[in-house]
Amino acid sequence: IDHAALQALDRVHEAGVPALVVGGRESAARSRSLDVLHLPSGADHAVISAVLVGMIGRQSEIDRYRMQLDTSARLVNNVHDEMDKLDEELQAAAMVQRDFLPGALPTLGGISVGALWRPTSYVSGDYYDVRQIDENRIGVFIADAAGHGVPSALMTMLIARAFEFAWTRQGEDPDAVMTSLNREFCLQQTGVTRFATSVYAVIDCRTGVVRYSSAGHPPPLLLDADHLRPLSNEDGGGLLGVFPDETFSVMTERLAPGQTLLLHSDG
Repeated sequence: IDHAALQALDRVHEAGVPALVVGGRESAARSRSLDVLHLPSGADHAVISAVLVGMIGRQSEIDRYRMQLDTSARLVNNVHDEMDKLDEELQAAAMVQRDFLPGALPTLGGISVGALWRPTSYVSGDYYDVRQIDENRIGVFIADAAGHGVPSALMTMLIARAFEFAWTRQGEDPDAVMTSLNREFCLQQTGVTRFATSVYAVIDCRTGVVRYSSAGHPPPLLLDADHLRPLSNEDGGGLLGVFPDETFSVMTERLAPGQTLLLHSDG
């Protein structure tokens, strides 16, 4: 088989046209497809006829499978495009959510503040804020919106706005902040009940006294060199966003030198 014939064979293969090659060994190497079959030179006419009938008979199935494969490839490409768009949107959402978190944490008196916020995905249902109230006190706030992914992340936007409003008016009173947050959450319900847990602590950096209120949140932890103790939250209130008239108590603890107060979510 000559070079021109090999080129013709390539074009036949690219076009998906069934072909039968009766020729030498070189043609066999170029005939490894569903469209091109090879028979050795001198093949019987009956054999050639039978092969041609078989090729013609199966071609409709091959064409149908090829169309299905092309359709599947287009669908896969469309899915990849949509996934790329979703990835870009989620990355943008993650950047927006990070902008709602405090950029710098205060250090007041002998007390410094650190934070770790690490979403398992692009966005998180956890939110925190730390603010200086006056020359002696700071407020530490953390909330965990129910659920996962984008819905809970959107709830943190509501929590951030509601906390801003509550802190501006009543930032020195943990129970008043919780009450304001809860009322705002209840007002924002739109048929599907969504709730969050939260804790807000006011720390006097001069005396070490911590006053805090909890809304169904895991209790704060008090750590020293060799001991960890959960603080009480038995007198706290219920979840944010369930009962508009929920009341919240204020609990008190005192930090000793060298101790650490850890406010956390349930992960």
